[in-house]
Amino acid sequence: MFQKLFDIPKKIKPVIFISLALMIWMLLAFVALGGMSFYAFFLMLIVTVLMYFLIFCLYLREEVNRQKILASVLGINFGVMILGMVFSAVFAKKAGDDYPKLSSKQCLAMEELADEKNVDLIPLIPQFYLINGSDGVELRWNSVADVDGYAVFRKGKEEKDYSCIATLMNPATTFFLDVSMLPNSDYTYAVSTIKDGKTGKCVPIDWKSGIKRPDISLTNKGETVLLEWSWIQGVQDYHVYRKETNGGSYEEIACIPDGEVLLYEAESERDY
Repeated sequence: MFQKLFDIPKKIKPVIFISLALMIWMLLAFVALGGMSFYAFFLMLIVTVLMYFLIFCLYLREEVNRQKILASVLGINFGVMILGMVFSAVFAKKAGDDYPKLSSKQCLAMEELADEKNVDLIPLIPQFYLINGSDGVELRWNSVADVDGYAVFRKGKEEKDYSCIATLMNPATTFFLDVSMLPNSDYTYAVSTIKDGKTGKCVPIDWKSGIKRPDISLTNKGETVLLEWSWIQGVQDYHVYRKETNGGSYEEIACIPDGEVLLYEAESERDY
């Protein structure tokens, strides 16, 4: 049966095989551009090869119009192109697929690390601590020998999986400032080593983020002072305090129950 394939006119053979090669190249281009996952590419490759195989089988049948069969190759090219775009949309790589991952099996409790069977892991796990700074949550850890870098992970109280919020591909870097967290919120942080593209084990720490400090500007308008400040994500209200410059304690002069209001005009009778 397949012997008849060699009877295809010489002018037609290059068209068919070049067309098939172009289809495979197009599928590889979808993968290279990040628009298609490997599994979608593999499925599309099987579909393309099967479609061309079907064309060859139909071509071998004597009762069919071979010219129409060969002309349908162009239709296959167009169909594969459309199908490739659909697969790219459905099976597209998710944002963050190229970031390091952290599974629950890699997370150890401090009690587990104290176990004798895990003693050898202690030098391989970054020991870190956290500080609520004015601009975010600061993470600092000790350096680990023979690693390519570090990955910082975080998950919220209601989240099941960790998200990678930083990849630091410099073994000498042992500090990270998380400015994307919401203030006054519960999180779990983890710092893991990166070696040959893989993350190591870690000891997560539960943490409650602090309140960020907004940037404040004041404008003296004579009898009043206009206070303006920067927006902070997650803030529900603002409290304005004031005290005299010659001493005394702060007193609250305003409560603004709207996190989107970023100014307040106060009376200016004395020096504050």
